[in-house]
Amino acid sequence: MYKIFPKNKARFLFRIVDTGILLILVLAVLVPITDIFLRSVSRNGAPYVSGFATFKQEFGEELMRGMEPVWFGFYKQFLSYEYIQGFIKTSIVTTFATVFFGLVVSTISAYILTRRDMPGVKIFKWLLLFTLVFDAGMLPRFIVIRKMDLLNTYWPMIVYLGFNVYNIMIMRAYFEKLPKELFEAATIDGCSPVRAFFGIALPLARAPLTAVGIMLAAAAWNEYISYVMYISDTRKYNLQYY
Repeated sequence: MYKIFPKNKARFLFRIVDTGILLILVLAVLVPITDIFLRSVSRNGAPYVSGFATFKQEFGEELMRGMEPVWFGFYKQFLSYEYIQGFIKTSIVTTFATVFFGLVVSTISAYILTRRDMPGVKIFKWLLLFTLVFDAGMLPRFIVIRKMDLLNTYWPMIVYLGFNVYNIMIMRAYFEKLPKELFEAATIDGCSPVRAFFGIALPLARAPLTAVGIMLAAAAWNEYISYVMYISDTRKYNLQYY
């Protein structure tokens, strides 16, 4: 590749191809979302292209007349349904709680697993890997939740989704790649392991923290089965179940 093209041209060609692929992926996500939005604000539910023209015409006419756009009424009617605001609040609160709990558990567990001097670190590592490969299933999990008297609460969703061994392994792999000289120098300067975790490891782990946080948020927001299994009070369901 570098024999055919000079180095700068090869890099330029790579950037063009990479940018084109990313634009295609972005459009593949934005076009359906825009189509759904335009269908929801249009009176006749017109498809994407004509829906934009219809939305623009209707909005312009209503704005000139000093009227409230008709699509405001659609969303007001949706938000006026019984319990819908509670469902939205449940989804938002459980998502933030799951992300916070998951990031705390993942980062602390991963950092501890990288400490070679911690007693029993290999045993804990193999136990976590065992749970990653073998899942007990829904029935044993439901029995445990019932024995702990956590039915009709949000803790099963938060704990089950937040404590993810895959996320722990992602953070562990990143912490292991950090230069050990940083932690050795911090230890010589009198820095404790806890201070090294908050002062060195976490500030350098912004990229994996962002990735893990996005995966936790997506899983918590789209969760459906856990609410069916553990929640019997219909007022405590999330937006996805509704």
